[in-house]
Amino acid sequence: MKIGCDNLAEFLYGFDEYQKGNPDYRSTTRDVKKLIGELKTEGIDGLVMDLRNNGGGSLMEAIDLTGPVY
Repeated sequence: MKIGCDNLAEFLYGFDEYQKGNPDYRSTTRDVKKLIGELKTEGIDGLVMDLRNNGGGSLMEAIDLTGPVY
């Protein structure tokens, strides 16, 4: 079984760049989506998201990445 691992240190969001219309603004969610796509092409069977040392960051990015909790 092939498992990918991503160690997320913080939830980044380049709000200023987003406001300026820069399409390449920083976004943890977009970075992780790109990583997942790359790992899928390598044939992973699963992915571990390591948040143990995550210092926080953008709440909006955390919710976008993990999904809302009801």
